[in-house]
Amino acid sequence: MTDQEREAFLQRLYQEYYQILLNKSFSEFNYLPEYRHLAEDCVQDTFIRAMKEADTLSGHKAPLLWLMVTCSHIAASERRKLRRRNEIVNTVPEQDVELADPQDAIADWITEQDLLSKKELLLSGLTDQERSVYKAVYEDHLTAAETASLIHTTEGGMYSALRRIRKKILQIFTSLFLLLAHLVGM
Repeated sequence: MTDQEREAFLQRLYQEYYQILLNKSFSEFNYLPEYRHLAEDCVQDTFIRAMKEADTLSGHKAPLLWLMVTCSHIAASERRKLRRRNEIVNTVPEQDVELADPQDAIADWITEQDLLSKKELLLSGLTDQERSVYKAVYEDHLTAAETASLIHTTEGGMYSALRRIRKKILQIFTSLFLLLAHLVGM
């Protein structure tokens, strides 16, 4: 097959079967509009493979069948990749959900920057239990269960101590918290 014949053959396939392949590919994504671009990419990948296999495909009795199967495989692969990406993105460890709080960011900032005067002020205002929770959570980065076990209390007691610590942090750093809130557009 000459280059000109190959180009004409592929052009004919594209004109005749593009819409059919797009519908097939789009069906793999349940016709959700936000995935139309993925369906179109799958069709383009199908024609790229067809270009590579043009000599074999030109002798095929049913080129549409070959294109449909190829497109279906590509779309199924993309759908699996999308599902895995969504699982990864939507998986947030429970510990991170509990600690995702601007007041926690301030506590982390205190620890990281070693602002001794503010940290000492905070620690002097904490009870023994609260100091233990502070050290375990913010300095040693222990989980809720590990912290509760370490200080011999329940997880509920540990979370109560965390709430009190956060409240005291907020009292010490109110102006800083307001500035941070303004900066991040909370």
